[in-house]
Amino acid sequence: TKKHIRAWEHFLKSKKDLIFVFEDDAICKNDTEERLKDLFSRLKSFNLNNFFIDLAGGLNLEHIIPPRTIKKCDDELIILTGIYTNTACGYLVNRNLIKLFYDEYQKTKSNKYFPIDHLINKLGLNIKKNHYIYSIHFHNPLFTHGSFKGNIKSWQNY
Repeated sequence: TKKHIRAWEHFLKSKKDLIFVFEDDAICKNDTEERLKDLFSRLKSFNLNNFFIDLAGGLNLEHIIPPRTIKKCDDELIILTGIYTNTACGYLVNRNLIKLFYDEYQKTKSNKYFPIDHLINKLGLNIKKNHYIYSIHFHNPLFTHGSFKGNIKSWQNY
């Protein structure tokens, strides 16, 4: 969690609009580059001010997505109202939402004890009360979550 927060802090000091965050078990697929290009060309059409995009998946989407939160669903992706992380293996977030996450994170010391995926969900719940926020998931994620797929041994198993 500390590494993710430090990445957010460095990002907020920059002038960048988007942040990619990857853990060491994110693995590119053969079509990742092409699908990322497509994602970037589609971002503006989503017309969302505050978004979190899960890039690496992990858990079965049926286990993490409340059906009532689905705003849009097509063959490639699902757009949800609210933040529902799958895992934090790989994600893309815009500046507005990182600022909201970071400000909310600073409000309580207990936040630093949460695993990052749980923290992002918790921050999203608190922020949702005052802002429109969205998460985007892919039916077939752009990256493979190596620990989930058995390609990489998780640091927790050493």
